[in-house]
Amino acid sequence: MTDKENKTPIIVYGLMAFIFGAFSSLTIVGWQLYGYLRRGDWVSISIIDVLNWLEIAWAKNPQSWFGVYEILTKMSFSLTIFIAALFLFWLASAIDK
Repeated sequence: MTDKENKTPIIVYGLMAFIFGAFSSLTIVGWQLYGYLRRGDWVSISIIDVLNWLEIAWAKNPQSWFGVYEILTKMSFSLTIFIAALFLFWLASAIDK
């Protein structure tokens, strides 16, 4: 066997990233939907919320890049994960050719 035969195609990693991203995104939306159905209140999760949870100082008190801060405040975390997963799958399929 040669090294090429033992090598896992990069598309497999792209597919794994897509599956993980899609599952994560659906899990977040499912948690939000559960909360809405139970309490009647939709909990929005933005990129800034996640950065705050990770204790990134800039997300708590931005001193610059206010436009980026506002954009990240509006971006849905679950949608961002899904788009990133799609991009990784596309990138892996382009590299695998």
